[in-house]
Amino acid sequence: EVLPGDVVDVTYEVSKTNGDYIYSLGRGRPDSRVNGRDDFGDTIRVRLGRQDVPVAVERAMVGMKTGGIRRVEMAPQVGFATSGWRPEPLNFAGRQRMERYKKLLTGNGLQPGYNAAILFEVEIVRVRPQGDQATAS
Repeated sequence: EVLPGDVVDVTYEVSKTNGDYIYSLGRGRPDSRVNGRDDFGDTIRVRLGRQDVPVAVERAMVGMKTGGIRRVEMAPQVGFATSGWRPEPLNFAGRQRMERYKKLLTGNGLQPGYNAAILFEVEIVRVRPQGDQATAS
């Protein structure tokens, strides 16, 4: 079970609330290829409390078990701005879609921005408890 301060390896997918895909890691989607390589099975290592992911996602991961999947709907106040816009997309298409999302929040010069929520689906692949000395950050 994931506890605050634990290190977890996760895969994830980010999308708009209408279901439009933005980017992912470890899900093997054809449009998430990096350097011509499929990312299926790749993970990102996250230490809870260090804001490697948005605050809303950190809160949602507490209590999850290995293999668990949660879909988190994040308001901008607890979304990507809380983690320095990390994790970042690894390919050009993902970066472009994320920039378009940021413009929804700030406005585009003609229209004012608005509080556009975003979905972050996270899967716990491995839990490394806080006391586990095998974890190197």
